[in-house]
Amino acid sequence: MLAGQRLLDYGCGSGILALAALRLGAAEAWAFDIDPQALLATSDNAERNGLRDRLRIAVDAGDLPGGFDLAVANILAGPLIELAPVLAGQCRPGAALLLAGLLDDQAAEVAVAYRPWFDIVREGGREGWTVLAGCRHRN
Repeated sequence: MLAGQRLLDYGCGSGILALAALRLGAAEAWAFDIDPQALLATSDNAERNGLRDRLRIAVDAGDLPGGFDLAVANILAGPLIELAPVLAGQCRPGAALLLAGLLDDQAAEVAVAYRPWFDIVREGGREGWTVLAGCRHRN
C-alpha cells in the first residue's frame, strides 16, 4: 500500500510514523515539527535505522513541497483543527490522511474541520483514543 508513496509526518516527534512508512515501502518521507529537538531525534532515529537517505526534514513548514500521497499527524485536537487548511494544502487530490492523538469526544469536532477538503471517518479507537482517516477530495 505504501510502495512508491510520498508521506508527510506533520508533528513528527521522534519520527516513528515516517520511519515506519519508509520501512513499509514509502519512497520518501518528509518530517516536520515545531520542536527542534524532535527534528534532531527524527534525524538520529533515521540514521540508526538506515533510512536517512529517504527521509527529508523540514525545519520550517514553508519548506514542505506539497503533493503528498499520505499525510499523518499524531498531535492534539486544537492544533489539528487549526492545521486543517495547511494539511489539506500539502495533500494531492486523492491523498490519504490519518489523524491520531484524539480523545474520543474530540473526534467529531476535528472531523468537521477537515470535511471541506477530505471525506473523513472514524477509523478506529482504543481506550478512549480515536483515529480519523480521510481521502482528499479530487476537485
